[in-house]
Amino acid sequence: MVPGTPGSWQGRFARLSLEPAPGADKARQGTTTSEADTTATLPDLDLQIDRFAFHGRDLGQVRVAADNVGTDGHRWHVRELSIVNRDAALSAHGSWEPVNGGTRRRTTLDVSVEVHDAGGLLGRLGFNDVVAGGKGHVKGSVGWAGAPFSYDVAQLDAHAGVALDEGRFLQTDNTAGRLLGLLSLQTLARAATFSEGNLFAAGFAWDTLRSEVSVGGGVARIDSFQLHGASATAVLSGTADLVRERADLRAVIVPHVDASGAALLAGLAVNPVLGAGAFLAQWLLQKPISEALTMQYAVTGPWSGPQVTRIDR
Repeated sequence: MVPGTPGSWQGRFARLSLEPAPGADKARQGTTTSEADTTATLPDLDLQIDRFAFHGRDLGQVRVAADNVGTDGHRWHVRELSIVNRDAALSAHGSWEPVNGGTRRRTTLDVSVEVHDAGGLLGRLGFNDVVAGGKGHVKGSVGWAGAPFSYDVAQLDAHAGVALDEGRFLQTDNTAGRLLGLLSLQTLARAATFSEGNLFAAGFAWDTLRSEVSVGGGVARIDSFQLHGASATAVLSGTADLVRERADLRAVIVPHVDASGAALLAGLAVNPVLGAGAFLAQWLLQKPISEALTMQYAVTGPWSGPQVTRIDR
């Protein structure tokens, strides 16, 4: 590598394990944008790691390809960033470059994740026993002021669309997933004193999960987080402060009235005439009954102990 030039790094690794340096979190949080931008120019990269672990977490196969473009070395273009394991496949591309031609630089990435097992993926990231199953995709973008290796949650900007099918939020006391605990409706199940809480006492199984999430200034805005399952439909919206770990959410729960074939057979076994009549009445009235049982709640306060308040319609 020639002094004063970015140079080029190439490498092929069968296994690579890294641990964060002591005090890395505090150092990163204390780094200002101007300090990050004085970092030596990043080199071209061409790295392939068959098995990569960070902080003891097996992330799988990693590929990084990036170029330092421009005569002034002010733009670092990430052509390819991929992380592949049995639970998910992430692909991303982006850049680290000046903002509006100035001296301050910003990192931006477009990210796509194909999820094969959401529970397994969260486990790899340290959120164990929060979700079981779940498959689909997450697509979005993320950006922050400063270099790719120096970010602050309070300065993070992001937007993501989430679409997952066939999973279950588990009933767990895992404190690492406090925000996920709110979204899984555990808070409602624990705090509610009414029968609707029983819908989620063993965790919420969903057929489909859909949501749009935006992050700005350290606050996540959750737009129409929708869960559709056999027992109920739930819709949440509001904000979650990622820095202060506080929530301000609204939840609407619509229980599903049981009109299953099993219920019909049970009724017919007792009394064929009354069983068929009861089932027909239930089938005709299930939508009005569901609407009548619909509940609305406000979930506010710290993630570790939020307050749940029922909102009268």
